[in-house]
Amino acid sequence: MKLEQEMELKFDVHADMTDETVIYLLDQLFAQTIEHSPLGTKHEHELEFSFYDDENLTAFNHGWTIRIVKSNDDGYNVYKSKFRFDFKTGEAGTPERMESSTGWTNHNWHVYASQDWKHPGITTHRKVTATARTKHTRWELKGQDDDGVKQRIEICFDRFYHPDGTLMFREIEIEVLAEDDPRLEQAAKKLTELFKPEHLTPINVQKYNRVLLATLHKRNAA
Repeated sequence: MKLEQEMELKFDVHADMTDETVIYLLDQLFAQTIEHSPLGTKHEHELEFSFYDDENLTAFNHGWTIRIVKSNDDGYNVYKSKFRFDFKTGEAGTPERMESSTGWTNHNWHVYASQDWKHPGITTHRKVTATARTKHTRWELKGQDDDGVKQRIEICFDRFYHPDGTLMFREIEIEVLAEDDPRLEQAAKKLTELFKPEHLTPINVQKYNRVLLATLHKRNAA
C-alpha cells in the first residue's frame, strides 16, 4: 500500500454540546466552505474500529495506527463492501503524518493485520488491543481546479463509543486532498468562529491512542 500525506486538522468536542447542535453548526460551516456548491454531499454512517498492536504497544508508543474498519451501513459503500485496512505513521497533525488504506473490500483483513502485513519496527505477532463502535456525520466536496488537479475537502463529526454504548469521545476533523489547499485553514478558522472556545479544543492525538486510553481507564474503573 502506498503511503500518502495526511492533511487534516482535528478538534475535540466538549461534553456540553449536543450532537444536534454540533451537526447544525457544521452544516453552516460546510455551506460556507464550499460556497453552496451543488456537488457537496452529506452522509451518516456507523462503523466498527479494531486497532492492532504488538505486546510492547509499539504502534501506540510511536503514534502509529494499524486498524480494520468494518461498515455496518449497507448504504455507505457503493459496492456494499464491508472492510477496510488502514495504516498511519508519523505524528498526528504534522506534515510527517502519512497514511495508506486498502479501500473498502469484502475481505476482513484480520490475518493480514495480525500477521501478514509487515512494517519495520513492529512484530508480526499482533492482536486487537482496542475496539470502538462509531457514528459519523460526514460532509464532502470532490472536484478539480482549473488545471484539472483533483481536489477534495471533508468535514467529519466522529463519535466513538465503548462496546457497551457509553461515549468515549467526540471529534471534528477537517481534511483536504491537496497539500496547498487553502480551504483547510479557512475552514478551521470558520470552525473556531462558529464554536465558542469552551466547546472545542484543537488536538493532534491519533484516534488509536484515545481509544486505547479510554478502554484502559474504563477497565481500571470497573
